Amino acid sequence: MAGGSAVQPLPWDIRLKILIGAARGLAFLHASDRKVIYRDFKASNILLDGSYHAKLSDFGLAKMGPTESKSHVTTQVMGTCGYAAPEYVATGHLYVKSDVYGFGVVLVEMLTGLRALDTNRPSGQHNLIEWIKPHLYDRRKLKNIMDSRLEGRYPSRSAIQIAQLAINCVESEPKNRPSMQEIVEALETVDSANERHRQPRVHSSFQETNRLSQQPMQYRSPVRPRLEVQRTYPLPPRTEIVAGYDSYFSSHSTSIPFIYNVSRNSAPGSHPDKKDIDIIVTYSDPSGAIRVRRIPSRDLSTSWVWKNPGDEKRDQTRSSQIIEDPFQPKLTGEDSSHDNQPGGEMSHPQASSVHPVKFKRKILRRERRGKRTVELIKQDKEVENQMQEAAIERARELDTTIKGKYSIWRKEYENPNSDSTVKLMRDQIIMAKAYATLARAKNETMLYDSLMEHSRESQLAIGEATTDAELHASALDQAKAMGHILATAKDQLYDCAPMARMLRAMLQSTETNVDSLKKKSSFLIQLAAKTVPRPLHCIPLLLTTDYYLNNFEEKEFPYKEKLEDPSLYHYAIFSDNVLATSVVVNSTVLHAKEPEKHVFHIVTDKLNFAAMKMWFLVNAPVGAAIEVQNVDDFTWLNSSYCPVLRQLESARMIEYYFKAHQASSLTSGSDNLKYRNPKYLSMLNHLRFYLPEVYPKLDKVLFLDDDIVVQKDLTPLWSVNLQGMVNGAVETCKESFHRFDKYLNFSNPKISENFDPNACGWAFGMNIFDLKEWRKQDITGIYHHWQDMNEDRTLWKLGTLPPGLITFYNLTYPLDRSWHALGLGYDPALNQTAIETAAVVHYNGNYKPWLDLAIGKYKSYWSRYVMLDNLYLQLCNLKE
Repeated sequence: MAGGSAVQPLPWDIRLKILIGAARGLAFLHASDRKVIYRDFKASNILLDGSYHAKLSDFGLAKMGPTESKSHVTTQVMGTCGYAAPEYVATGHLYVKSDVYGFGVVLVEMLTGLRALDTNRPSGQHNLIEWIKPHLYDRRKLKNIMDSRLEGRYPSRSAIQIAQLAINCVESEPKNRPSMQEIVEALETVDSANERHRQPRVHSSFQETNRLSQQPMQYRSPVRPRLEVQRTYPLPPRTEIVAGYDSYFSSHSTSIPFIYNVSRNSAPGSHPDKKDIDIIVTYSDPSGAIRVRRIPSRDLSTSWVWKNPGDEKRDQTRSSQIIEDPFQPKLTGEDSSHDNQPGGEMSHPQASSVHPVKFKRKILRRERRGKRTVELIKQDKEVENQMQEAAIERARELDTTIKGKYSIWRKEYENPNSDSTVKLMRDQIIMAKAYATLARAKNETMLYDSLMEHSRESQLAIGEATTDAELHASALDQAKAMGHILATAKDQLYDCAPMARMLRAMLQSTETNVDSLKKKSSFLIQLAAKTVPRPLHCIPLLLTTDYYLNNFEEKEFPYKEKLEDPSLYHYAIFSDNVLATSVVVNSTVLHAKEPEKHVFHIVTDKLNFAAMKMWFLVNAPVGAAIEVQNVDDFTWLNSSYCPVLRQLESARMIEYYFKAHQASSLTSGSDNLKYRNPKYLSMLNHLRFYLPEVYPKLDKVLFLDDDIVVQKDLTPLWSVNLQGMVNGAVETCKESFHRFDKYLNFSNPKISENFDPNACGWAFGMNIFDLKEWRKQDITGIYHHWQDMNEDRTLWKLGTLPPGLITFYNLTYPLDRSWHALGLGYDPALNQTAIETAAVVHYNGNYKPWLDLAIGKYKSYWSRYVMLDNLYLQLCNLKE
């Protein structure tokens, strides 16, 4: 159904039928006692039979849902790009309603006829949901994105309803998405509305010229709703046409006619001959177009009967001979039509009896239906048998020794760096160990020894290879040999129950190992994040050496008169990382429209002061003013004035950081390890709360972290009206874990009584501060008050964001999200378009761009501003 297919496009009603069937399948999985999460719902996993009945296939990624006490399960991220829910891709948290997101993607595919992910589309349109979602809110835009192959043959109201349902399904918050049962009910409602729209419409417009003597022509059929016929001329006295249109339309149309009209060619007032009467039939063809045909009465089949109502008495005398039709539906006031009678009285026809001709025709139709039903059942059985035979034949032809055939991994994950052979060999090792255990239990010593020997050889052949290209040429031969021994073991040992127990035990053991490895990984990531790479350690050493050898102590930066000019654009950067600071300055100046109006105030520590100053003396940005200061020179910043400095010097804090018995092994204490990061001991990290003291003559300052990159001119930020707020920042509460309750301890009454747990968090890293309002509202005093209250660390853990959220509570103005893109230091699934269009990108997290841990696809945004031709970087062997 997606774009690019050459097959006949499916009409609207078939698409809706398929969606309802698939939705019922997911609803069934979600309604079981232990909910089943399908995890890989997409259009290609929906199978259709000849009648377009939908069935779900490929349960290879299905997973049992969370228990009642939990909202989600945590698992490895697997699935298909474009269909996987964003919270699952970002965190590995799998919710029942993660399936609903995938269903919403398929809904959009149904509407547009486009694929969920297509790199052949223009930039910004690769991901269907990100591109199309804004159009779903507007009816006019929706019409433009609808599948053109439908050629407008769909109910616009139904399309709008499904578009709204798709919007609800792809909500970023799982809790805001509807359940699958609700989706089924919504789709069935849409379908029922379509059915009502497709039902025959009955027109009853009588224009009587001789009401007392004439009766309208009537059409009756025993198996279809009775339709009244419009009369536009006087008929012969008391004459009716009785029968149906079945014989005619069985040879002319596949659709059901829905309007009957009777006309004649003779002049009004005369009595026409029966052969002169024409019947005008209006009906819809299979494509939905309206067609009109004129049928001469002389061409009617013999099943049409001319009846004189005057024979009613004779019919009544023969009522005992008229056969009662057990299949005749009971007519209600809504279903039956009444003939107008003189005097306004209505006559009610007998619904319990039919004419013998009608009954005979009904019997013939019923026989035809029965024969057709038997034929269809026979065909279904034949098709089912053919599918079973084909599956058995394919199973017989399966050769486990052929490369790639034994792999259980999905084709969607194939890439140029293919690892199918590596995965094949690892799968073989797992199966060999399982069969070896069974062989030992059954005293199959030779088979056991052979399996273990092949396992060891396969493990040696794999070594540390992660892709097929890293394997030795003989690895494929080893995989074939392992395939043969596995086939032998399967023939001798395969038994479902023991094998299931064995694999379950191996799975439990593997999960235990995975948990242990996760803890080790967490510890090692934190350790790697705190470790300074050798080139970054080398650079400040060389700079410091040259600083003192070449007597740069007395040298000063140019443009000193700009440092306190409030009419210029002032930046504050507090960092001890020379290379990172240089990237921030270089990227900002490069995109500035007027570099000469930009002033950079850099504050570093005593250890890196000489290196930082030396770098910018020899690599000064063109036109911009630079100031480098030593934080130790701020004599006013002492423990008597600053609560956090007093706390850092306390014995309790020293014990927390440096005591030898504190948990720091690979498997214990990893949860709190990040709070022992050295940056929390540096006053550079807390200096952001003293901006008015550091810059007493400035009115506005743009604060920048050293792990950001500037991609656009930032001068418009100084023109933003903060509306009396102190801090201008981008909010981060798009996801639930960026709200106040994730940073602060709301079990403490001091927090719960003063702050809203659902208040939106915001980001440090790029903040515009109004220092006039800061001084006016004594923000530094507020910060000191809450730091004093948190001396025992019961209100929040260490860091600057929690006290920042408290200090600037109700004093932060939300900037547009395009100013600041976050997450490049921890989230590999960010929107690439949002990154490229952001004014500032922020590598917040452990995966800093200057570390080996950095996420590869984001590293280029930072490295393009590194001066790789610089002599100091070359001497320290710093490479991209």
